[in-house]
Amino acid sequence: MNYINHGRKDYDALVVSEHVLLHLPDRKPPLRLQWWWFVDAFGRGTRQAHPVLIPGAGVASHETRFAPTLTPCESVDCPERTAYANYMPWVEFLNLAKDSKALPNLRIEFVARVKEREYREIVSTCNVAFNDRAREEFSVELAKIADAAKNGIKLADLKTKTEYFSFPCVSAAS
Repeated sequence: MNYINHGRKDYDALVVSEHVLLHLPDRKPPLRLQWWWFVDAFGRGTRQAHPVLIPGAGVASHETRFAPTLTPCESVDCPERTAYANYMPWVEFLNLAKDSKALPNLRIEFVARVKEREYREIVSTCNVAFNDRAREEFSVELAKIADAAKNGIKLADLKTKTEYFSFPCVSAAS
């Protein structure tokens, strides 16, 4: 995420929090992922995400890894589907993503809560289009998972890509 503080030198700003909304068909509301780790150029976690100061008339930039969080429940006996509303099983995502009719593109909203003189939210939208090669990779991963399940191997023990696919935005707006 990149931020520009257009204020004067003596007006610092603070990025208080960041989250991502993944808009998927038949999932209302969208999946919400909270900031988790800042990462370096090699994708290694360098430190846990935290508020970031943007000096007046300055810039700040960091790469962030996001993760789902539990949804707070109103009652003691909270159904599991409520608590885990921000989670999506990897197999479910792969099944959806491999089908161009079910998921023609993935709309992602990056949301930052920033404190300048007042609090405000900055929203940037990205539409990710999966090409045929990516959809083929999703199908290959599903086949590996199915084979492993037949042989009694758990997904956690399987040497497979389980989260770090990388795709460019085909359009972005903020």
